[in-house]
Amino acid sequence: MALLKGTVAIPIELVRNVTQAYGEAGTKWLNELPCVIEDLEKEWSITVGRRFENVSYNYVAKAEREDGSRAVFKIGPPQNSAGKFGEAAYLEYLDGDGAVRLLMSDSERHAMLIERITPGLNLKEAFKTLPQDAVEAAVDCLSRTARPVPPKKEFESLDAWMNELRGALNSTFPRQHAEKAIDHFRTNSEIGYRSLIHGDLHHENILLSGEDRFVVIDPKGIVGHIGYDIAVFLNNHHWWIAAHPQKRELLDDAIRRFATAFEIDSHNVRKWAYAQMVLSAYWTFEENQIEGQRQLALADIWNV
Repeated sequence: MALLKGTVAIPIELVRNVTQAYGEAGTKWLNELPCVIEDLEKEWSITVGRRFENVSYNYVAKAEREDGSRAVFKIGPPQNSAGKFGEAAYLEYLDGDGAVRLLMSDSERHAMLIERITPGLNLKEAFKTLPQDAVEAAVDCLSRTARPVPPKKEFESLDAWMNELRGALNSTFPRQHAEKAIDHFRTNSEIGYRSLIHGDLHHENILLSGEDRFVVIDPKGIVGHIGYDIAVFLNNHHWWIAAHPQKRELLDDAIRRFATAFEIDSHNVRKWAYAQMVLSAYWTFEENQIEGQRQLALADIWNV
């Protein structure tokens, strides 16, 4: 179901999420969205078409450029954080090497025009019965996209995300999990070096471009240890193969592959996975305690 504003059909879920997260500023953004899209169509010489399904905090739609080439139009609500436009800066820095290419951007209106790739299958779709091959594709993508932190660019820090977890120590969130996760974040971050990482590297954010090349989409663009990107992938991998009869062996194999590729001790990879799941559970817990507790239970599978 969608709310029609002018010629733009805005999903009810997007309306709910934006108004809850941003209050009056979010409502103002939603009301102005059709006019902003129309202005950008003129400025960028594009036609914005059918929106994608399952949009939650950004309005994302298909677009066509003046020369007939296809693209993706993406625009987000107002944000106050320093890293509010980390995605565009990240894509600009990678310049199509391992990630979709940024074609146009407007930081003031938090809007982007991105290349649309084909066939665009994500890892779950490309490797329905071969989860081990999905891991190999993720290792390759991470090898190509984790970069030294660029100078004179402002990105959010993984440290800031970790510090959010300290709020759990003064809440009803299970303290023992929060304390352990904070300790794992701290000790593991001291091993290795800080990179510009994706920040949300899961299966649906890695797409097939052409016959055999995978690229990433929807990066957060944060500065931190590569172990965090590995952890995001592993936790999502566990959800994907939860019903597989060889789940344990497949998880162990995935850990081994990442540990070998990035020279991280396997036990530390598990610590990253545990800490990332606890952080994710805490974010969920703040909005839905029951769902947060369910996620938190999954952290213990890493046995650290």
